[in-house]
Amino acid sequence: MDLLNFEKENIIYNENQKYSVLEYTDTHGFTPEILKDKKNVLTVYQTSSIQEKREVVFEYICKVQGLYYIYLTLSNVISEEDNYKMRIYYDYNDRQQINLLLTSLKK
Repeated sequence: MDLLNFEKENIIYNENQKYSVLEYTDTHGFTPEILKDKKNVLTVYQTSSIQEKREVVFEYICKVQGLYYIYLTLSNVISEEDNYKMRIYYDYNDRQQINLLLTSLKK
């Protein structure tokens, strides 16, 4: 599997730590359904509604391995397939682990 490329990285500073945010386009292939079924993934927040007899998730936040947060927001509803923009919030020191994390979640 190819490593995912990030669009941009923002570093958010607070007094005690520095946090980083990776932002991905809707071509990464992750959906709330995929993440909910993975080990070490805890759903933190979800907004959804029923449309055309199926649940459409508009926003989804999960905590992965107790260290990282993944935020999915619906960017486009295309018939049966939803596309999401993804942000990953993590400690900047863990930057090297993010592609490994995403690769393991894709399996």
